[in-house]
Amino acid sequence: MNTICVVNERRCLTLDLLAFARQNDLFRQYGAPDELLLHSGGPHSDISRRSLLMGPPTRRYIVRQQPVAEHSTTNSPLRGEIDLKSKLTPIQIHVEDWEDCWVHREVIHGTDLADGLRQLSPHLPIANGFGFQSGGLAGLLTYDMVQHTEPLRFQHHPEENSTLMILYRSDRWIIHDHTESTIEITSSFNDDSWVSEIEQILSNG
Repeated sequence: MNTICVVNERRCLTLDLLAFARQNDLFRQYGAPDELLLHSGGPHSDISRRSLLMGPPTRRYIVRQQPVAEHSTTNSPLRGEIDLKSKLTPIQIHVEDWEDCWVHREVIHGTDLADGLRQLSPHLPIANGFGFQSGGLAGLLTYDMVQHTEPLRFQHHPEENSTLMILYRSDRWIIHDHTESTIEITSSFNDDSWVSEIEQILSNG
């Protein structure tokens, strides 16, 4: 990963790049138009050093609420009444690839969230070296995913088929290092033309 350019006093640069990419439709020709921005507004620290803009993804993993056969609890957690089950809720992770639209590929079945995520390992590039690397998972997990991490019986379940998790295989990133005032581009794809286009845009200022 090489430094592409140096920027000064542009803490919202990734927001500007996202708006520019959306306006000029820069992502759709290389993958899905889905957007993910991890914006760090400061103050500077070891956990607020970088802002990350994900490049166009080509694979994602989705968990939706499955039909619930068990009864709902009527206990009150606020009064210390916790209704526990004998085991965690099994998980189904739907794998989708981008081909001008999201296309379903397979369903991964796990005994819980940890088991399901472990089964995603063959889908990811092998990590090498140290520091930030592209090709990992990034996205959103809602609170209701707790049914796949703890043996809790819900009082109110999410609506059936509602989305509980979306994780992307984040093969591309635009990285704004606020401490060093630099922009870097990274991709797990060899000779990625998206990288070349973004580099050209940044070089032209």
